[in-house]
Amino acid sequence: MVISKEKINKILEYILIIALIFIGIKKGGYYKADSLVGIYIIQLVALVFFIVNSKSIRKNKVLNFLFIIFSLLYFLPIFFNSASFSGTMNFGIRMYSAYLVYLIVYNSKDKEKYLKAIAIFTVIVCLFGIDELGGRLLSKPLELLDTGYLDESNNLSSVIQYANIVGILCVISILYLLDKGTKEENSVLKKGILYLGMFLFTLTIFLTKSKMALLIYLLSSFVFCIYNKRRDEILPIAINTVFAILVSLAIEYANVYLIVFLALASYINIYVILSLDGIKKYKNIVLAVILFALVIVLALNYKAVINSSFIQRIASYFENFESTKLRLVYYKDALKIITSSPLNFIFGVGGNGFRTLYETVQTTEYISLETHSLFMQIFVESGILGIITFLAIVVYVLKNSKKSVEKLMLLSLLVFAAFDVFLTYTIMLMILVILCALFVSEEKQEESKVSIIEWIMLITVIVVTTCQVIALCVSNEKVDDLNLTLDEQQQVIQNCEIVLFLDPYDMQYLNNYNVALRNYLDIMDIKKELYGQDNLEKRKEIVSKIQNNTKNEMKYEKYNKYALEDNIFYTLKYLDYIVKKEYENDIMLGYENYLEYLIENIQKLELEHKYNDYSLNIYKEYIDTLKYKYNEINLLLNSRKIANILSSI
Repeated sequence: MVISKEKINKILEYILIIALIFIGIKKGGYYKADSLVGIYIIQLVALVFFIVNSKSIRKNKVLNFLFIIFSLLYFLPIFFNSASFSGTMNFGIRMYSAYLVYLIVYNSKDKEKYLKAIAIFTVIVCLFGIDELGGRLLSKPLELLDTGYLDESNNLSSVIQYANIVGILCVISILYLLDKGTKEENSVLKKGILYLGMFLFTLTIFLTKSKMALLIYLLSSFVFCIYNKRRDEILPIAINTVFAILVSLAIEYANVYLIVFLALASYINIYVILSLDGIKKYKNIVLAVILFALVIVLALNYKAVINSSFIQRIASYFENFESTKLRLVYYKDALKIITSSPLNFIFGVGGNGFRTLYETVQTTEYISLETHSLFMQIFVESGILGIITFLAIVVYVLKNSKKSVEKLMLLSLLVFAAFDVFLTYTIMLMILVILCALFVSEEKQEESKVSIIEWIMLITVIVVTTCQVIALCVSNEKVDDLNLTLDEQQQVIQNCEIVLFLDPYDMQYLNNYNVALRNYLDIMDIKKELYGQDNLEKRKEIVSKIQNNTKNEMKYEKYNKYALEDNIFYTLKYLDYIVKKEYENDIMLGYENYLEYLIENIQKLELEHKYNDYSLNIYKEYIDTLKYKYNEINLLLNSRKIANILSSI
């Protein structure tokens, strides 16, 4: 039995949707390890899709070209000016995988299922998040998936672990349900379910306490009603909002499950009443009465409203605008990075570039892993070429999308992304390209073969990602168990070497390898103490490997404070071995050179990361260790130069 091309494509699309939901549940694909398997499945789906549709794949040539160029631009810093080699590789692969998602969705015969999938995923996130219901009922499966909740948070973050992302997902889903709910062919039951979903999403927005998501929800819903001449929907939306406020307040002061149950029951009853023949013609009057009653209830509980955590959060924002001020600092520092060199400006500094470099330019104390702006993040990571290409994609899609609700959904997402964390969440990048694929007009599409360049790009990325996935599987090894024998620890070291061979630029793998090697030396020390066993040549070999690893860290992560710390820590710890090995004929010169090298790196750590308390503490600790080391060897080394430098610190 031969399966038709259409059926294969449909199966591939459902596998793609499952992969995307998997990424979403695993912290939204924030970390490389959380997104890697999902991205790999996407690439394999694309491979089969290319094979099945190799002779006739639909494309919008302009948008196709722009997406390919954009993903390639994310790889360019590897060759020019990468601040973080592993970060650049990771984000380059993400961007290319996003292009693959765009291409598959663009070729879909049933595009609406992707909007349904986004709404269903948002329902899962909401239900998992309210009172951490999912975390308690499904703790074992979630632990197995290595996902979970923020430990200290008074707002709903769910498995994505960032409340604002949950909020904007709700906004997108509300707009989709609102558009579906305004269709005249809808039955009363279907319309009731759609509005029930809208209520759940609206309630979740209030529980996330996301000011940006709430503002975008109110504006986009109002614009939808006015622009689409659906003013009769304003009253239900108002009821939806006020009712969600009341329920979110009740959740703060009462039993969560009882309140949610009563809220859902009441909401369903409203639509049952409105469906009665005798009530239909008085629908607006009934809705107005319900809204008035809800507002009265709200007014009678004004003290609870004022003292609620959500209102307090909004009030505190208007008192000091702290988050806005901090975002301006991020943008200012991002611009410093961008304009610090022509290469930075043209090609960017690669994925994770801001995370790696911000401490080298900051003048205000803060800790941030992102610029909190999609556009600024792209500018930092892929330079002027990248941001121009991305803006061209956005303008082209908005210009060529026909339905107003489509533009509204995309604009809502982009407005949010312009002022908040976005790009490091793989699921949000994928949702963005899905919207682009869904909403762009198909009038300019053409059928063509899969080009040889596309085949080469896909195969290359699959090979690299395959290595990374195998490395991820092999890397689950205990590296610091002192109860192991030397032979067992040697096996751990060999596994670490395999992982580094497969994914040589990952900082975590390099660090694990160093820990495994250091642990080997510690086990040797135990053996020496117990049995007098020692192997000086083996010690030198292990120390040499550690030294090479830390040099590689410095080479590929030259601005990363953790790479600096590793280099300083291990050089100090094994200084005697290193000096005796490299300066066998002139020990004093070796100590002097290495002490100078260490002082230079320690001062670099202090200068480049002086607004980070953790780095400053490390700096002080290393200075003390360095002084102790100098005192330890001062009988052998009488260097006034080093002594003067150390005494002046």
